[in-house]
Amino acid sequence: MTRLIPLLTRPFHSTLAGARGGNISVEFALALPFLLLILGAVIDFGRAAYDRMALETAARSAVQYARVNPTDSAGIRRAALSAGGVDPAAQVNARQFCECPDGGASPCTSVCPAGEAPQVFLEVTVNSTFTPLLPVPGLPVLGSLTGSATLRVQ
Repeated sequence: MTRLIPLLTRPFHSTLAGARGGNISVEFALALPFLLLILGAVIDFGRAAYDRMALETAARSAVQYARVNPTDSAGIRRAALSAGGVDPAAQVNARQFCECPDGGASPCTSVCPAGEAPQVFLEVTVNSTFTPLLPVPGLPVLGSLTGSATLRVQ
């Protein structure tokens, strides 16, 4: 009882000003939403980087298959999707193109201006949509991720 008497005789505001027991809890409660927002952005960035690497691996696998079977579009798609970590709804596009040694585009059936045969390339592109776990207003949203690989055949 003797301990309560000094608390009752002091003004109320001076009693509260001396109490610091809940400051950490209040500061943590104010900072928690921002910390969770940053954590969500870091997780989404990591997922996007992982998905992009998986798409690049899938494109490399598919272009290696396309080197042996350039007209088998179903097999090229299977090779890309079997690389692992790729969404089954991903789009797989393969194309063959030719260039002259000087870097200019050329039809594959013609001869380059210097008289050489054009170089033949295979390119596979794998596209997939990316949906963030936590869409953050104001930050750019990556709607589509792309992985591609190009291989010189001749």
